[in-house]
Amino acid sequence: MKEKEKEKSHIQKIIDVSTPSQVFCLAITLIILGYIPKLIHSCHSYTRFRRLEKPEYTHESLEDFWMVIPCSIVLRSLKIFLNMYTRDFFKRKLEHKYSGDELDRKIKKCVKGAFKVTFFSFTFLFGLFKVLRMTNFGPNMMLGGGELLYTLGDWPFIPMPPALKFYYMLSLSYYVEDGIVHMFMPPNYDYWEMILHHVISAMLIFSSYMSGFWCIGIFVLIQMDFEDITVGIIRVVMDFASIPILAVLYVILMSGWFYFRFVCYTLCVLWPFAMGARTAVDNYPDVVTVIAILLVTLLGLNIYWFVLLLKMGLTLVKGKPKDLQHVVSKKEMEEEN
Repeated sequence: MKEKEKEKSHIQKIIDVSTPSQVFCLAITLIILGYIPKLIHSCHSYTRFRRLEKPEYTHESLEDFWMVIPCSIVLRSLKIFLNMYTRDFFKRKLEHKYSGDELDRKIKKCVKGAFKVTFFSFTFLFGLFKVLRMTNFGPNMMLGGGELLYTLGDWPFIPMPPALKFYYMLSLSYYVEDGIVHMFMPPNYDYWEMILHHVISAMLIFSSYMSGFWCIGIFVLIQMDFEDITVGIIRVVMDFASIPILAVLYVILMSGWFYFRFVCYTLCVLWPFAMGARTAVDNYPDVVTVIAILLVTLLGLNIYWFVLLLKMGLTLVKGKPKDLQHVVSKKEMEEEN
């Protein structure tokens, strides 16, 4: 009985934070999830087709994704470990400003931010130096040493860098583990948009890997990883760093966001895929169509978050940096008024 009440309480909390924009994100998530069975079937069929066409090529397979299970367990263990050894530190930093449930929420957010900084610093550097620079198509604008023109030159039989499988499966593990945990955490006003983002990321990783478009997927992962580092830093220090430090971090965040998630995303992801993906249409258009929908939806989320970050910048200018995604309590509303 108590478990049912607890479940109902959590569902009620989710309903309470389901604003119109969040309901819209939920609707898009459900639509995208409906494509999963078809996507798996199409990718699997396409892999068999490539094996018949070029047997000597090292092919991707569904069995490769078993690596996600142990990786997810390791990531969850690392988060628990980080929480054990950083919780007291953040508590000392925040207890003069917050108390009770709000203090606990802020501590968890700082710990999560610390993990994001650590994890995405590793994946960004690993993806850049051990994967992208091992290819001939990483352009200078993406900090590579190749030519964007070669991205789909040998598609779908592009030689796969040795470390790519680990990089891809590790990235997928993060979104799987974090997405599952997110569903059971106390919801904020970004509840459904984060689920949408994790679903899009996981499906893009899976579909690009299985269809041979991992060469473009590398760009997306590196672009997201770089910005997640800055987001994590700001999340950690927002409540106890000085305004000038926050201002510098904010400028870095917005500059990087515009450059990587708009400029590089358009020139290195959307444009090559739109022009080069026609090579797959004759055989399996379903894969290309789903990836295109996912990429456009991800761009929409990036624009949406960019607007939110601009609003956060306004609160920074006023000298009162504010977390726009958390649920505001009655006490906070009274203090703000």
